Amino acid sequence: MAKLLSGLRTVDSGLKTVDVVALWEKHITARRGQVKLFQGKVGKVLLAFRKKTLAKLDEIHLQKQVISKGLVDLIFATHDFGNALKDELNSPLRALLQSAGDELMEEVGYEDPWQYPPQGVLEFLAARDQKIMGVGGTVRDQLNTSLMEGVEAGETHAQLADRVKGVFNDMTSSEAKRVAMTEVNIGYSTARDQAMHDAGIEFKAWLSSHGPHVREWHAQAEDDYIDDPIPIDEPFDVMGEQLMFPGDDSLGASPENIINCQCIQLAAQKTGDDGKTLTYKVFGLGEMTFSKIETGHNTRDESTVKQK
Repeated sequence: MAKLLSGLRTVDSGLKTVDVVALWEKHITARRGQVKLFQGKVGKVLLAFRKKTLAKLDEIHLQKQVISKGLVDLIFATHDFGNALKDELNSPLRALLQSAGDELMEEVGYEDPWQYPPQGVLEFLAARDQKIMGVGGTVRDQLNTSLMEGVEAGETHAQLADRVKGVFNDMTSSEAKRVAMTEVNIGYSTARDQAMHDAGIEFKAWLSSHGPHVREWHAQAEDDYIDDPIPIDEPFDVMGEQLMFPGDDSLGASPENIINCQCIQLAAQKTGDDGKTLTYKVFGLGEMTFSKIETGHNTRDESTVKQK
C-alpha cells in the first residue's frame, strides 16, 4: 500500500510516545466507573450465593447426611448462579452499549442522534449468555476443589464452612474483577465497532493496552496497525487469530486473546490520496501520510503526524 512519511513515535526502536500511552489511559479512565459498577454487581451475586451455600451446608449438617465427594452439588446450584448473574448484568450491559457508542460518536464528531440498534442489543446479550453462565462453573470448581480437600482430611462442619467462606471471599475480589473487566471491555469494543459502522467510518486501527500486564502479541498488533489502518470490515490478525475488534471471538479467537483485554479499536478515515501519497486520520492521534510503494505493505521507519 504505502510507505509512511510521518509518524507519532519511533516504531523501529519499540518506544511508545506519551501520546499513544496517554490516549490509552484516557480511554481506560473513562471505563473505570463501569468496571467498578460491574464488579459490584458480580460481588453482589457472589455474596448472595455465599449465604445460600452456607445455609445448604448447615442443612446437611443438621440432617446428619453423609458428606461425600458430591457435596458441592448439594449445596451450590451452578445453573441458578449463572442465571442470577446474567439477570444482574442485563441492564448494565444494555446501558454500557449505548454509552460506549455515544463516546465513539463524540470522538469522530458525529452529531446526529444515535441509538444502539435494539436487535443488536439482543444479539449481544445472547452472545454473552454462555460466557456469563460459565462463571457459575468456575465458582463450582473452586468450591469443589477446596471442599474435597476438607472432606478427605476429615474436617468438621465448621472447618468446611470456613472453606466455603474463603472461596467466595477470594472470588469476590479476583473473579469479580476479571468478569467485570472482561464484560466491560467487550461491551465497549462491540459498541465502538457498531457506532463506527453507523457513522460511516471506513478504516480502523489497534491501540494496545499500556498497562503492566499487556500481552506481547497485543503490543505487536499496535505496531502492525496503529499507523497502518485497515478497512473496517477486515479482521485484525493477532497471534495468528482473527478479531474484528479487541475482545471479539466471533471468528474463533481464544480466551488468551480476550480475557481481561484492554486494547482499543480506533476509528480512522482516509483524508487524502493524490496518487503518490495516502493520508489517514486516526481519531485521537492525528493524520499519517504514506508514500505509495509496490510491495503492498506499509513501512513505518519514517513519519510525520499532524495532530488535531
